[in-house]
Amino acid sequence: MAGTLGLTTQTESSPSTLISGDVHLMKKIVLASGSGTVARGTVLGQITASYKWAPLAPAASDGTQVARCILAELESAVVPADDDLVANAYFAGMYRDADLVWPPGITNSQKAAALQQLADRGILVIEEGDPLTIS
Repeated sequence: MAGTLGLTTQTESSPSTLISGDVHLMKKIVLASGSGTVARGTVLGQITASYKWAPLAPAASDGTQVARCILAELESAVVPADDDLVANAYFAGMYRDADLVWPPGITNSQKAAALQQLADRGILVIEEGDPLTIS
């Protein structure tokens, strides 16, 4: 975004529409050092030993194999290798699947398991064309 004389101009080609509903819950988290490149919408897991957060890693055994929240905001796209980073993450609400960032190579069954883990925590992910139903 760039601005002149107090006016703001949208310079992004397609803004994210990650949030799909009116209600969402966000809180500060600490991304673990060395988490690599992350973006808004990245599905996160929590490292059991440190209680810090890192991108979902379905094959891991350190706690990050469980999807627990979605990255909301981050000052830098790359988490330094030697320093943790404070960010905001969503812990409840409704979000669009098309705007989530999944780990490379995730399988359909791993993604389905992660979506269920998020749903169990109150994070509903809506796929394009899904009708919103309440049961």
